Amino acid sequence: MTRFEEIGIDRQKASHSVSEANRNFDHSCTLCCTTGKRILCDRCGIFHAHDNVLGVLATARRTNRRR
Repeated sequence: MTRFEEIGIDRQKASHSVSEANRNFDHSCTLCCTTGKRILCDRCGIFHAHDNVLGVLATARRTNRRR
């Protein structure tokens, strides 16, 4: 895993909302494409962290609605 991915994953983990996670993910993807990182999307740690964070936020939202 590259340092770039580590930073992107940390930003995903620090996201407090779906919109923030999406914004951070879009920023990471843009940087990856424009700076020539050449990380395959299906092997990108940021992509998988984003997917996990969205799942956690969705679960938290459902849990809060039940209370």
